[in-house]
Amino acid sequence: MDLDGSIKADVSLAGKQSDATNGRYGSLKNNGTLEVKNIRTHSEYLPLPFIIENGTFSFHQDKMHFNNFNGRYGQSDISMNGNLQNVINFVLSDNQILKGDFSFVSNHLNLNEFIPTVTNEETENETPKTEVTGVIEIPKNLDLVLQAKATKTKYNDINIENLNGSL
Repeated sequence: MDLDGSIKADVSLAGKQSDATNGRYGSLKNNGTLEVKNIRTHSEYLPLPFIIENGTFSFHQDKMHFNNFNGRYGQSDISMNGNLQNVINFVLSDNQILKGDFSFVSNHLNLNEFIPTVTNEETENETPKTEVTGVIEIPKNLDLVLQAKATKTKYNDINIENLNGSL
């Protein structure tokens, strides 16, 4: 993954993972903030650059809050606020579930850029190859609620205005 931009951090993390795993959040001493600006990421999982223009992430115990998170992916603009729970366990363990609740607003959302595309490539004397590109599937260890509102949404050749929904 390529990453560029600036992060201003004031974070303090202290405690045992066993306290987080067993719900003893009062024993943890996790808090702080991260302010991000002009973060640009690109990876094999995101064929287009994902740009975080600005946002503030605040931590307290096992919770992480997103405030004024604004960004772009391709033609889409994104504004999010919300929170995540069980962040430490999710990061440190393979089998933990990340929980969260977000509000998502966009003036223009091009869903075609988020959907993997399948291409068949056939070369002489070879079996056709199938290649899947696009954003990765949502992992099974996520338990997220997303309230979405988009002024203009594009899906395939369909244009939708004033989309509101919950996922």
